[in-house]
Amino acid sequence: MRIILLCRRLPLSCPSLKSTFVPLLKRIHKEIKVRSLRPLVLSLAVLPFALTAHTAVAGAASEADQLNTQISEAAEAEEQSGFIAGANLSTSLSGEGQDDIDGYPTFTYDLDSGSFSAFVGYQTKRNNRIKLAFESRSFGFEGTSEEETATGLRLDWDFVYGKSKVHPFWSIGFGSYRLSDPLILEDTSIEGEDLSGFSFQLGLGVKIDLNKKAELSLGFERQAIGWQEVEITGRYDVSIQSIYAHNSVSAGVLLHF
Repeated sequence: MRIILLCRRLPLSCPSLKSTFVPLLKRIHKEIKVRSLRPLVLSLAVLPFALTAHTAVAGAASEADQLNTQISEAAEAEEQSGFIAGANLSTSLSGEGQDDIDGYPTFTYDLDSGSFSAFVGYQTKRNNRIKLAFESRSFGFEGTSEEETATGLRLDWDFVYGKSKVHPFWSIGFGSYRLSDPLILEDTSIEGEDLSGFSFQLGLGVKIDLNKKAELSLGFERQAIGWQEVEITGRYDVSIQSIYAHNSVSAGVLLHF
């Protein structure tokens, strides 16, 4: 614009000067204008590529964050694998005893059961657990105030699911018990002897993380214990075999080492 004004200010008395310089100055003005617009044109041309590149970089960064999160979770899971220990309390919701006596109809009756157990075990990287427990279990019977006590070892596998603080699980296991002073042997030739038995149990429940080193568990379990068959001699020679079964709820604490 300044070049055009300069051309207009040339003296009218110099037509030859005007005819010479005006075209030249206009050409210079045009070149300057084109050169000043060139960076803008280049910027506009490059802008879509820049936006695409920015989007790609942002997407890659997001994927990297997700990968880092997964790696951190996996590392945390690996840190949680190792030895465990804990304790459980249980009480029965319902129970039934069954005595099978040779030559007589099967006799059934209601029973109650409660237990305390302490266990040690190992937790895998998949958060599953194998536990070996010592358990003391009591049995009470309808119509009598007398109780029986059984102690034994049980081996259980817990299959745990989920990555949140509350983990559902199911379990399966078996055990070996010894029943002290069974009532069914009172007033017989073998009164006072202990009975050995084998158990099978299935359970399900939830585990709640209290922190990285401790958790609370709440569960439901169905357990059946088959006691050894015994021979009673005397006035009548008979064989007797008993089975105890119960449905129980439990609560426990587990510690990670």
